[in-house]
Amino acid sequence: MDVPPEGRRTDPRLRLQLPARLILVDRACSCVIENISRTGARLIVEQPPELGEFGQMQCEGFELFFETVWCRGKHVGVTFDEPLPRDRLLKLRQFNDCFSDLKHRQIKALARHWVNGEAN
Repeated sequence: MDVPPEGRRTDPRLRLQLPARLILVDRACSCVIENISRTGARLIVEQPPELGEFGQMQCEGFELFFETVWCRGKHVGVTFDEPLPRDRLLKLRQFNDCFSDLKHRQIKALARHWVNGEAN
């Protein structure tokens, strides 16, 4: 059996652009989930947690405990305490697809109002 090198992911990543919330020991902040797998995620955070910092990520009814394993600017890699069940990954993908459609419709409506000179 092949064993992946230490520190490398073993599960495929699902690409998303979902808003989420991080709850840390000393603060809470918003983030965007760029990609996620059963064992971790890549996030965009304005004020990233420190390397090794623990917290909880909340998104669409999910609460996942994590540890920060790498930071590069506003991009952060986290590993989850427990693997995310596959059915939850599927729900996040479905929510992401609906969220993307909703954002597109909102932007289109905003542009339509602007072109027509209508105030919001």
